[in-house]
Amino acid sequence: MLAVACDDGISLLGYRLGQNTLPAGQPLELTLYWTAQQPIAANLQLSVNGYGFQGENVAKLDTWPGGGLLPTSFWQPGAIYPDRYLIPTAPQASTPTLLRVGVEWNTDLLNPAANRSLSCVVDGQLSDAVFLDAGELVAAQPVASDAGLPPLSTLQHDIRLLDAQVAHAGGRATVGLRWSAAGPAPGDYTVFLHLFDPAGVKVAQDDGPPRAGFWPTSRWRPGEVVTSTHTLILPDGLPAGQYQLATGMYDPATGQRLFAYRPDGAEWRDWTILLPEPVIVDAE
Repeated sequence: MLAVACDDGISLLGYRLGQNTLPAGQPLELTLYWTAQQPIAANLQLSVNGYGFQGENVAKLDTWPGGGLLPTSFWQPGAIYPDRYLIPTAPQASTPTLLRVGVEWNTDLLNPAANRSLSCVVDGQLSDAVFLDAGELVAAQPVASDAGLPPLSTLQHDIRLLDAQVAHAGGRATVGLRWSAAGPAPGDYTVFLHLFDPAGVKVAQDDGPPRAGFWPTSRWRPGEVVTSTHTLILPDGLPAGQYQLATGMYDPATGQRLFAYRPDGAEWRDWTILLPEPVIVDAE
């Protein structure tokens, strides 16, 4: 149940999704429940946008309430108006990702110079749009399997690091990590990425959730391959040489690292997984 109050006495009471997990390319079914505290003189318009990985706009619809059948000038104070839409999603959207929907009221979408967005109070803050959690957007094809791929490491909760790809250019190292798991983990874990010099001294570090937080480990599906890219900014003036990359996961609430094991079953020291591909720094 929501209690979002907007200009002109409009309130969003709640919403319902047709499904919590949506394959990319399939329509997003969304029902909004509106009411008004007072008569509305204008026929307001709605802009509904779906946002996925890193804010990618994966669904968009500009319309009138009820597809034009529920004009706001006809609304009766106190009545509740269910407003259902099927909004196409982009087949080529980056997946998997959490999905959010932004809903915005406008006075005249057809005339940008005259258009005005209504303000709404969301969690005590004024905003032009109301953002709603809309479940998950996943690949349209069956989940990719990790079967037959020997992992670099197995971590606690049966999380597996399948492989790593490293690119080094312009003072930064970009590392693509491919993970999989037997199923959802009991928490949302953070990936750490460290860079060590030939003497074993850490010279760079990057910490962040997989897929920048858009696909947390608690959402991972059995056998699904999850690709997560992380970037290390290299310090200026690094001496030439071969630098070791290392990674792993930890619980951000406690700082406790997940146990990590080598392919032969032995524990990695400090549960830090050494990656096979180094970063080569050339002499300037």
